[in-house]
Amino acid sequence: MKRLVFTILIAVTVLLVGCSSEVKDTTSEVLEYEGKVYNKSYQVAASTIYYSDERSILVKRAEELTLLNDINKDEFASYPVLAPDQKKFAYISPFEFELKGDVYLYDIENETSNKIIKVGVEKNDTAKVIKWLDNERLLTIIGFGVGTVSRGGDLYLYDLKTEQLSLIKEAEKPYEEIVDVHINEKEITVDIIEWDDQFMEFIDKQTTFNYEDLMINS
Repeated sequence: MKRLVFTILIAVTVLLVGCSSEVKDTTSEVLEYEGKVYNKSYQVAASTIYYSDERSILVKRAEELTLLNDINKDEFASYPVLAPDQKKFAYISPFEFELKGDVYLYDIENETSNKIIKVGVEKNDTAKVIKWLDNERLLTIIGFGVGTVSRGGDLYLYDLKTEQLSLIKEAEKPYEEIVDVHINEKEITVDIIEWDDQFMEFIDKQTTFNYEDLMINS
């Protein structure tokens, strides 16, 4: 895919998915910690996952608080994306302008965080969107992320068991970018934007694939 360069930074919001009735949404609970206000949270087993529009993730277990924004607590993180089994969540850190974000996996029971996808530094890429396909596989959009950045990129599949990252869908035209992905039982729909040749305006499109089209085993 031809990398796009334009002068407007467009933030990508990572959506929280995979929540079921066993997860208690406690968005009315507010926690203040080190000068930041956490006004969104999920109760998962013995842990509470706090997050907010300030782009920080804080895990509380008993009286212990753990901040998950990479090594530097001043860096922003994406919203946590909870796996369907509610035993882990993924997040991007850092998740901000001109910093290359990697994908991390947090094991809620074991209270461990590990970097699972390190983006290609030589390409100046960054992770932009993450969604769970199932409990062992993640879909992620990775694209250009330095300087004046693009909104999307190409679609990849990461397998937690094999630790393999595979490109499964590339934007087909030079001015196209994949900006989001929607998953159901049999199909995957990708949101695509196509820019004009001046990068001033774009049109929205959607394309739907079955798992076989993308060479994914359901």
